[in-house]
Amino acid sequence: MVVINGIKKTYKDDKIAVRNLSFALPKGECFGYLGINGVGKTTEIKMLTGDILPTQGIATLGGFDILTQQLKLRRLIGYCPQLDALIDLLSLREHLELFAKIKGTLSGGNKLKLSVAIAMIGSPTIIFLDEPPTGMDPVSYEFMGDIIADVSTANKESTVVLTTHSMEECEALCTRVGIMVGGRLRCLGSVQHLKSRFSDGFMIDSKLNVPSTEMVGNFYTTTIKTHCPEAADFESRLTRDQVKNYAIIWVNLIDSFGVQENQFTTYDSFLRNTFPNVELLERQNEHCRLKLHDDHQNQSLLLSNVFAKMEAIKHNVALKEYSVCQTSLEKNFNSFASQQDEEKGVPRGMEVKKYV
Repeated sequence: MVVINGIKKTYKDDKIAVRNLSFALPKGECFGYLGINGVGKTTEIKMLTGDILPTQGIATLGGFDILTQQLKLRRLIGYCPQLDALIDLLSLREHLELFAKIKGTLSGGNKLKLSVAIAMIGSPTIIFLDEPPTGMDPVSYEFMGDIIADVSTANKESTVVLTTHSMEECEALCTRVGIMVGGRLRCLGSVQHLKSRFSDGFMIDSKLNVPSTEMVGNFYTTTIKTHCPEAADFESRLTRDQVKNYAIIWVNLIDSFGVQENQFTTYDSFLRNTFPNVELLERQNEHCRLKLHDDHQNQSLLLSNVFAKMEAIKHNVALKEYSVCQTSLEKNFNSFASQQDEEKGVPRGMEVKKYV
């Protein structure tokens, strides 16, 4: 339905906005263009919709060439630009008559809703949405997501090309995602494929058991009285002034903390003995989050093995519950986005020659 072959856009100052982009989209797919501002997402959409001409390359939408068959092509596409595409000289009523009887007073968010609706009028074969959720309220955003899913993946009526820098939006709506960096498509695939391909391990969220009264009592007996027998009747020998002057803290106030520390130390020891590359990211009371780094050679980091080993650990420590998940798409996106400056230069291994 959408075929792009070697599309490139260079401006007069030799700035390359899009670099040799090539991919294809079938009917009924919702494709997410993911990238930070300035990587070329909007430029690519403008070339495909005929707003600007590409410097080189060819593309067909629904079998029609974007350069030579624009009149036929425009009957097939719907387009919601990044900013509202309303006509200042037309009244609301005239907009309604022109774009399919949608009524209301148009605030900024409502203008965007109208622009999205205009793009979808007539069930176009191909729909381009350039960051449509910007400025929408949550209820409208959710409704728009349902509509996009209905016309693309659910009913296979249209191919939707969605530009965004929201990872949540891509995961919720898109069947495939392409991440653009410096005008170049750096990766392409389903959300799960990108997670599996570029993930560098797993995240483990854990919750330890809250210390019981019996455990706190045992800690006091086995730790405090065993190692400090002279402190057994220490409390009875203190005066009020001594407590005030020396800022003494009663042992029973830190017993629970001591039990939690012992539990976490045991849990941490089991983890480090089981997994070679574990890192503690954060900890708060009985909750902790850890990262299992993948060196891409350690087969123990297969998801099934991670769960099996975590179950074995759970039987030996005071672990109440845990969850294991892959590195988020947001982390993968941030990793690619950090390469934006590098992409402005010449890719490694390539030599650029200028001819006069």
